[in-house]
Amino acid sequence: MRDLRIVESPEEVVPAAAKWSLLPPDPVAIWYLDLDDRASDTHCFKVLECDGPNITNYSACFVDEDLVYLHAHRSSEDLSFYREGGGDRLFAMWLYYPVEQSERIIEVWRLKRRPKSSHDISVPEAMWERVTSFNGLQPSRFWFSSHGDSVDCLAFDSEDKRHEKTEAPRVRDPSIWSSRRDSHLIISTSARLVGVTEVVPCRAWAPGSSGIVRLIFTYSDGHKESVGQVRLDHLLPPNEAEPTGDMWLGARALPSGGGIVESMRLIPGSSQTIHGGAPNQADLNWARTAWRGRVHWDFRYRQCFVRSNEQSNALGYISISTLLESWAGREREKEEAQGQLIVPGR
Repeated sequence: MRDLRIVESPEEVVPAAAKWSLLPPDPVAIWYLDLDDRASDTHCFKVLECDGPNITNYSACFVDEDLVYLHAHRSSEDLSFYREGGGDRLFAMWLYYPVEQSERIIEVWRLKRRPKSSHDISVPEAMWERVTSFNGLQPSRFWFSSHGDSVDCLAFDSEDKRHEKTEAPRVRDPSIWSSRRDSHLIISTSARLVGVTEVVPCRAWAPGSSGIVRLIFTYSDGHKESVGQVRLDHLLPPNEAEPTGDMWLGARALPSGGGIVESMRLIPGSSQTIHGGAPNQADLNWARTAWRGRVHWDFRYRQCFVRSNEQSNALGYISISTLLESWAGREREKEEAQGQLIVPGR
């Protein structure tokens, strides 16, 4: 049973009630955050667990600039959820966030863009607002409502932090947002290369597409990071990395212009060039990345930008992923872009 009402007469109009995949322990404590002015009056809330011993990572699905689904992964789970909430749509992009055994979500922040009317602005200014925090004394969770087009409302039973003036530093990074004139949002991801022991590529899943859309790195201390976009039901076999070797990405030019990352190879020892060993790789252009510094994989549905960094950033820009790492107390690496591989996809 999800609802029970008492009405005075059969003619009384009863407003639609919210539906919950997991009922809040204390419904009176629930408060709501509308994310879309077009939010529906009837919400179907799904729960996102923020801590738990069986949570291995999180995924978020975007269609263009809209968040449409959130998911907490558990070991040996059913991966059919990728078809929920528009995840199989043509322009769906899946972001993947590995977590350590001791890690949990402790705060929820909302990204605001200035100016608010950004339809004709190429590089809006980004600002983060803290929404809530979890005390860790009880299971942490919140609820999200999505009607397919986007997540339009969040529900919390934790403390509302929006009234506290603890805004994070503003970030202005041209690699983060694109205008709607460019059709799609650009998302920036980054991971360090030092200490990588294994790389797992993820193949493209969009109809009619091919190539590699993300890399998952495992490090010598056991933790994982990733760049690009990932669906766990499209992972390729893992590749072992050697510290003295290199990673090579092969891109193929398309008749319509640009190209797509079709292949990844890990070379045990240092080398200068690499050529496709199979006939279908003869026309690939290969870019080399050493196991030092960071790799940045900025992407949208039809295009990705891959570059490696080894020294401090002279431009003064800072990526969202690096900023969030610094807030979490991680050491920030200061590097300067050495080379860039621009790979337009299908």
